[in-house]
Amino acid sequence: MPTGSSRTRPHKSIFDPVHGPIRLDGAALALVSTPEFQRLWGIRQTGFAHLVFPGANHTRLEHSLGTFWVAGQMASRLGLSRE
Repeated sequence: MPTGSSRTRPHKSIFDPVHGPIRLDGAALALVSTPEFQRLWGIRQTGFAHLVFPGANHTRLEHSLGTFWVAGQMASRLGLSRE
């Protein structure tokens, strides 16, 4: 593996049931690690829908990770750099 490869940087991979594994590194990993971002685990994206539909468990943190993944896919297809 070449020196300076992006695989040598600290990273975390989080599995999303819709998008699969989402790789976080650099600024994204630093942001997700903050207490403010971690508080999103306790906020439900779907309000009280989980009371009627038990499988409707979707938090703001999960929503944010999915949005990050979709934005990354769009940027990649537009030819934008990762930075």
